[in-house]
Amino acid sequence: MTKKIKYYFQNKLLNDTIVSAKSLIPQWYKDIKPANFKKDNKHKNVKNCVPFLDALSIGYMITLPIDVNVLPTEDYTSVLVDYGLKDEGYFDIKHREIPAIPFPEDVYEIEFIWRIAHSFKLPKGYSALLTHPLNRNDLPFVSLSGVIDLDEGMPKGNFPFYIKKGFEGKIPMGTPIIQVIPFKRESWKLEEDNSMAELDAKYHFLTNRVNNGWYKNNIWKRKSFE
Repeated sequence: MTKKIKYYFQNKLLNDTIVSAKSLIPQWYKDIKPANFKKDNKHKNVKNCVPFLDALSIGYMITLPIDVNVLPTEDYTSVLVDYGLKDEGYFDIKHREIPAIPFPEDVYEIEFIWRIAHSFKLPKGYSALLTHPLNRNDLPFVSLSGVIDLDEGMPKGNFPFYIKKGFEGKIPMGTPIIQVIPFKRESWKLEEDNSMAELDAKYHFLTNRVNNGWYKNNIWKRKSFE
């Protein structure tokens, strides 16, 4: 049975900004040529890695509804962010003077806030991971992560992010800023199982018998997020 993630976009003056993640596979990934094992005897690259693509395409993406301009100060010790629209009822960016957590490397030490105009609701017992778009190290910012219980609904909220040093220019409308990955809340317990050594050896043997594709053809399951 297909689950539904319900949402409400509060800004009726802008285009809706949430889409399936699979619709935003970056061009640099599409341009990578998979390793040709028969011809070149190459090692795998990310184009041969199904889990890498699954991470790019799982869930949904909240994207920028407008262009955002980034301009470093003259001494490149800080950065200014301008986006024209100044209405908190729509899309907004704030910044905090004194963030409480360590900064990621190679970012300006200013904590900005994406103010998102989306409300979400998931089925009973479901939560969502909201995080920086997975495997998108090419983006000129770093969004932080949070897990939110969404089965009771959630109003628009704030998501901290940092601008990478050295970036100057426009972050275009449509750029993914937050990935939304629903999951079912369940109780888990870590347990060591030494009997898995036999299964591990079996899979290792089977994967080495073929150059590529064993995982996709034998274990991988299709995921659907429309």
